[in-house]
Amino acid sequence: MRKFLFTYIIFCLFALFVYNNAFSQYANNRKFISSLKTNLNLLNYDESDVLEYCADINFSELSTESEFVNLGNEVYSLNNIAYNLYSDLQNLDHKTKCFLLYAMADLKTKTNFLYKDSEYLKNLDYLPILVSALDKHFVNSNTAYGLWALQFMPALRYGLSIDTCYDQRLEPQLSSQAAGKYLMDLQKSFGSWDYAIMAYVCGPTVVRKAMKNTNSFDETVNNLEANYKNYFYYYLAIVKWFSEKEIINPSFFVSEKFYDKDTVFVKDRLHFEQISEYLQLNLKELKEMNPLFVGNIIDGRNSEKEIYLPYGYKDRFIANKDSIIAFKDSIYFPVFQMPNVSDRSNANYVSISPGKDYEEIKHTIQTGDNLGSIAQKYGVRVSDLQDWNNIRGTNIYAGKVLSIWVKKGSALASNANSNKNDNNKATKPKPFNAAGYELVETITIAKGDSFYKISKNYSWASAEDIMYWNGIEDASKLQIGQKLKIYKKK
Repeated sequence: MRKFLFTYIIFCLFALFVYNNAFSQYANNRKFISSLKTNLNLLNYDESDVLEYCADINFSELSTESEFVNLGNEVYSLNNIAYNLYSDLQNLDHKTKCFLLYAMADLKTKTNFLYKDSEYLKNLDYLPILVSALDKHFVNSNTAYGLWALQFMPALRYGLSIDTCYDQRLEPQLSSQAAGKYLMDLQKSFGSWDYAIMAYVCGPTVVRKAMKNTNSFDETVNNLEANYKNYFYYYLAIVKWFSEKEIINPSFFVSEKFYDKDTVFVKDRLHFEQISEYLQLNLKELKEMNPLFVGNIIDGRNSEKEIYLPYGYKDRFIANKDSIIAFKDSIYFPVFQMPNVSDRSNANYVSISPGKDYEEIKHTIQTGDNLGSIAQKYGVRVSDLQDWNNIRGTNIYAGKVLSIWVKKGSALASNANSNKNDNNKATKPKPFNAAGYELVETITIAKGDSFYKISKNYSWASAEDIMYWNGIEDASKLQIGQKLKIYKKK
């Protein structure tokens, strides 16, 4: 009886082990397939183009009975783990299969079929499916990034430029070239593609540690963390599925959204919103034209950066580069200074300068004023006024004096300084001299217009410039039907 009971317990434990492994594999397969579907849905492809691309493919008839796949000049057989994922790929709905084939054709087109003539790298160009599930912004805790999930140090070693604002791992052709070189070196180092692919995914040091005291690849895989164990077997399934189904039709060119564009080089620090606002460009399209930038900052101070602008904007950018750099720079690149008061809620709060190129002017709140109208008058943001004056909400009171920081030498600053020097007696700034300027047009003020709103129509003009050209000191005096002259330097 004891022997039977012992045998029964061993059987149950074995069954539980098999069940847990099977369930774990099923869960991992589901997770991978789910990520792949999600990322395919996020790709900006026209569904009719996708379905047309694979119209001649019969997914059910193209299966082969081969149990082997080629990686470079090496041959590998599929195990049960690989076959399970292969079956999951086979069971995808027709549209998802088409999107998967189309996405790989798109990637291979962008990389100029980098590996198509290389027997050494045969079938290695499907790696983005395995490592990132075709997520072009993939990132993990091992510093891997982009479609090819290249880690930080290998990317630098193989020639990619990376900093906190810019990452060439986001460029398909450059990243695939670096990935190809890295894979070749890993294969030479480890001696076979199975170890090389695992080293690409986990890192060479992790794989060498797992190889300790064994010459078996399967045992090495078992020594890895659970989330890495099936990667190579998954890759065999992916290669088998594509080798049976894939067609590449070069005449059916797949490309990203096309732009006519100019190229400029930046050696300073800029914010994309400075460019879009000053040149009146659509921010979303500007960012789409420059996908290698992480976030909104262009930093060319250590190494100049190449950026793309819509065609025809190159000369305007170059001519106004200094103005673009200075445009709202206190907002986009505020200069931190330690407050010289310990209690920010104190009524004696001291306003902090946003930069050495700014000077402070005072505005006394009048009945009917609000933060929005004051911000518009001076061409600043409501959040600026709140920060400069320690205002936590939007309530303000008539008679309170606000600190406002404006560019040194601007019309508003000159007017404020004149008033201070003459003991607050009303004086006029120096009259505008039109010599050296050309009259662009004369406009008529309509309902809802303000100097700030009008200035947005002219990339070379600020609200203060328009006031100065027309001899206007108080922006609140603008009247419907009033005529304003717009000038531009010759």
